[in-house]
Amino acid sequence: MKKYIWTILFFFSVLGHILLDGILTDRSNLIPTKIIPTLILIGYLVKYRKSLLFDNKFSFFLITLVLILFGDICLLFPKLFSLGLILYIVAQGIYTYIFLNRNTISISSIVGFCVYGIFAITLFITKVDKSLVIPVIIYIFALMSMGYAVFSNRDKKYFLLYIGATLFIFSDTLLAYIRLNHIISAFWNATILLTYFSAQFCLVFGSLRNEKE
Repeated sequence: MKKYIWTILFFFSVLGHILLDGILTDRSNLIPTKIIPTLILIGYLVKYRKSLLFDNKFSFFLITLVLILFGDICLLFPKLFSLGLILYIVAQGIYTYIFLNRNTISISSIVGFCVYGIFAITLFITKVDKSLVIPVIIYIFALMSMGYAVFSNRDKKYFLLYIGATLFIFSDTLLAYIRLNHIISAFWNATILLTYFSAQFCLVFGSLRNEKE
């Protein structure tokens, strides 16, 4: 299967899920369409695993995507939100391990992600249920760590990874703002889903070596 076909299948499945998400009221019916995009990414990663830019990290990448897949399912059900958050924290930790370039230290990136993390904590923490305060702080730290790890790689071949990390942070920030402020909007919900799945796409596709390289 050609690489562009994987891309078409992925975004077609994402759009299908977004449409059904705005129609179906029974969240359990959304499970198949919610996991199909991630399953496509897993299939793509397995097929092109020999092109992975990060040596000996294939198994970690696969575990991360599986954790994200189950995390996506958990977020469909309010009672499983805490479990989903834990799965995402672990996934972000593994992403950080995969992407972190230990040969370089970017002070500007560290400062930038720390400032954004503090801003996010200040913005959301007073509106979060007390039982979720610590998990949310840990998740924000994990998300910022992942962002820094991606940007610690200084090369134009990592451009898709930069986009992926930025979209991931944007999507999660928007999701938190919408949910904590009890905003009901089909447009913003679609934006969150599109940017979230696009982030996952960029992180996977951006981690594989281009055939022309």
